[in-house]
Amino acid sequence: MDIRQGWRLINCRERGTVRQSTARPRRNGRVKHVPEADFTMEADSPSG
Repeated sequence: MDIRQGWRLINCRERGTVRQSTARPRRNGRVKHVPEADFTMEADSPSG
């Protein structure tokens, strides 16, 4: 699955944008553009 690689590339390119976007919805409870958490959780769950 190239999901990890996909969000990984975005995180490297928009490290600041992705980081703020992940912390913003987490507090408000609105998950719109949070591939890092959505993919990491789903990719880390079955992987580990």
